[in-house]
This record gives sequence, C-alpha cells and structure tokens, in this order.
Amino acid sequence: MQDAPAAPSGPLAQINQKEAIDLVQAQIAGVQKEIADLTGQLVNGTTDARESAIENQIESATERLQSLRSQLDRMVSGEPAMPQIFEPVSDNGDIPPGVMNVISMGLTGFVVVALGLPIVRMIARRLEPRPKAEPTQDNPRLERLEQAVDAIAIEIERVSEGQRYTNKLLSEVRALPAPNPLEQWPLKARAEEKVK
Repeated sequence: MQDAPAAPSGPLAQINQKEAIDLVQAQIAGVQKEIADLTGQLVNGTTDARESAIENQIESATERLQSLRSQLDRMVSGEPAMPQIFEPVSDNGDIPPGVMNVISMGLTGFVVVALGLPIVRMIARRLEPRPKAEPTQDNPRLERLEQAVDAIAIEIERVSEGQRYTNKLLSEVRALPAPNPLEQWPLKARAEEKVK
C-alpha cells in the first residue's frame, strides 16, 4: 500500500497555495455573478414552472458558494486542501443536442407521412379493381329513357321541318313584286274618277 504523496514545502507550496486561493476566489466571484443573474430573471409575469426552476438553480448556486467560502477559509487558515472546481450552470437558451435530434427525426417523419400518404393512395387506387359497367339490356329504366330521347328527337325534327316550310313560303312571298297601291283601290271609286 502506498502512502499519499507529501505536500510540497517551501516557496513552491506558497505559490501553489496562492494560485489555489486565487482560483477559489475567482470561482466565488463567478457563482455570485450567476446568483445575481438568476435573481434578475425572477420578474413578474414569469411562469410558475420557470420560477421554480430558477429558484432551484439559485439554491444550488448558494450551496456551491457556501462550499467555496468554507474551502477558502480552510486554505487561508493554512490547512492544505485541493480546490473543488464547479462548472457554472449556464442558462443561455441553447437547445440540447438530444432535443435537436428528436426534433429533426419528428420533422423528417412528418414530411415522409405528408408526401407518402397521397402517393400510397394513388397506388392503391390503381391496384383496386374497377367495377364493370352493367349492360343496358338488363336495366329497363335506361331503355325507357332511350325511347323517350328518341321520341323527343323525332318531335324536334318535325318542328324544324315545319319551320323550314314556313321560311320557304315567306321567302317566296317576298320575291313577288311590290303591288301598285293605285290598283288596289276599289273598282267603284276608279270608275267614278274616270267619269269626272
């Protein structure tokens, strides 16, 4: 079993001790700044969940601050101690990489479903058997409809033939020369005029 390494003595120990004290003081200043930043985030209108999370972070930072202060007191009093290095919790709004992976997979899945669903429907419609048209002989209703359309067509042809005949007669009347109005006077009136 090996013994723990001996602490350095002399000027080297004082330099290491001074650097350790400076490091702990820098960490204390960082934690105090973090507590001040978190306290500044507690404003009216903050949601309860956000306020609870900020308060938890403040408690954690306060515990670290107390630990660092007790460690600094031990170091200043001459007790050899290695500083505990705490990484400050950063709340800079970055999204963790795991969340980004989930978001990208979700968006990819949404795009695949949005584009794939119409394509699958189109393929399913093409593969689906089409119903065969029913023959018209089996449906008496279609036969009656066909007979009615034929009867209407015959009547329309008769009406159009009558219209053509009427137009022919009118055109023949128009081709006649215009009558002389004097010839249309009654014969008795003409006879009286000749006598005069």
